[in-house]
Amino acid sequence: MTKIAFVMDPLDSLALKKDSTLAMLRACQQRGLEIYYLLQSDLMLWEGEVHGMLNQITLRADFCDNLDYTRAGDDWFQLGGVQRRPMAEMDIIMMRGARGSTGGAVVCSWPLTTMVASSSPVAWHNM
Repeated sequence: MTKIAFVMDPLDSLALKKDSTLAMLRACQQRGLEIYYLLQSDLMLWEGEVHGMLNQITLRADFCDNLDYTRAGDDWFQLGGVQRRPMAEMDIIMMRGARGSTGGAVVCSWPLTTMVASSSPVAWHNM
C-alpha cells in the first residue's frame, strides 16, 4: 500500500473552509492510501537517517464524503498514535505550511532533500 506523509501545520489551526490540504487528504483516503501526519518539528535525524514522529490520520467518513466544514465539529479526524519511523518508508512526502513561514520549511526541507538526493525511493513535494 502506498504511504504518504503530510508535513503540515497543526490540525487545530487549519481553516476547514478553505484549506486545500483537506482535499488532498480526502483524495488520498478515497484511494486507499496510508496517510500520515506530522509537524515540521516532528522531523529529526536519528542515527544518520531522517525520521519523523508520524501519526496515521483518517478523516471521519461523513466529513470525507463532502468536506462540509459547517458540520465538521472537533472530531473530523482520528489519529492512530505517534510512532518514530524513518521517512524513507514513505512513498510520498507532502510538505504543507502556512504562507510566509519559509524559514521553518527551509530548515526541515534540507534533510528531506538530502534523503531524496541519496537515491531514497521517495517522491518529495514542497507546496
